[in-house]
Amino acid sequence: MTPVRLFQIWALAVALLVSTTSTLAGETRRLTLAEAVQLAVQQNRGLKISRLKVKENEYKKDAARSDYFPTITNQSNALHITELQALTVPQGAFGTVSGVAIPAVNTNLPQDDRPAVDATVADPSGKPGRSR
Repeated sequence: MTPVRLFQIWALAVALLVSTTSTLAGETRRLTLAEAVQLAVQQNRGLKISRLKVKENEYKKDAARSDYFPTITNQSNALHITELQALTVPQGAFGTVSGVAIPAVNTNLPQDDRPAVDATVADPSGKPGRSR
């Protein structure tokens, strides 16, 4: 490297350094103690995580509290048979009692499509009749 080239690189480096420090000096901001504390609290990641954990635990507590309330569940089923068959129970199919056949006559059981509905009310306390 020639001395002239070395001087140009050195001059460029000094110019960059001076311009950078003057820019940084222009961005200096004076804070009061209260502002500094407030800024530190807002920017502290550990405090942000702690605040979020507090909220998370509040939600968990609300979810646990809801377990003490009665719940209602509903399960509905609809059954449709496209080809209905006649179901016949012959006389005496279930045996005889004191000489009488059960059933006493041939019995036809009708088959139709009916929805089956099951509704349950559950008390999580496990003690029927008590409410909180």
